[in-house]
Order: sequence, then structure tokens, then C-alpha cells
Amino acid sequence: PELLYRDDRAFVFGNVTDTTDLLDCLQSELFASTSQSILSGMHKCWETCEFYRRCGSYYISHKFSEAGTFDVAETTACRLELKALFSELDSLTSAG
Repeated sequence: PELLYRDDRAFVFGNVTDTTDLLDCLQSELFASTSQSILSGMHKCWETCEFYRRCGSYYISHKFSEAGTFDVAETTACRLELKALFSELDSLTSAG
């Protein structure tokens, strides 16, 4: 839903009525650039976030919603929902 309020064609990688092979959609320039941007953002999370192994860059759509690109690491959503939770859980398990 975070992506729906944007341009309704921004993430259209193909049209099933225009192709005989759905895999053609995966070879579009838009799909390739979107995938690269997502992977780059995930790599940034991997490099900078101590909780990456727990979420694996879970809030990908929030990245675009908040920053206008997938090629970022932390989002407000991840900081407030995941990082706060993981930090609290870590403090509880280390205390006891």
C-alpha cells in the first residue's frame, strides 16, 4: 500500500496482454533498475544495521514511501517498529 499513492504506472513491469511470456516482464529496463535499487538499499542495511540478520531489510516499500527511492538503509518505520522492538528484546534477554 505504501507504493499505491504514487504514479500508478511507476511499478508496471509489463502487461500480460502484450506478451506471450511472463518472464519478459523480468527483463524490462524498469524491472532491472528497480531490482538494483532494492538490492543496493538492502546492502546498505546489511552494512549499517546491527539487526539486519533479523529482518533482512524488511521495510522495502517504506523506503520508497519515505525517501522516494529503495536505495536507502534506515526508515522511520524500521526505527520505530523493528529497531525499538529488537533493542528492547535484547535488553530483556541480556538482563535476565
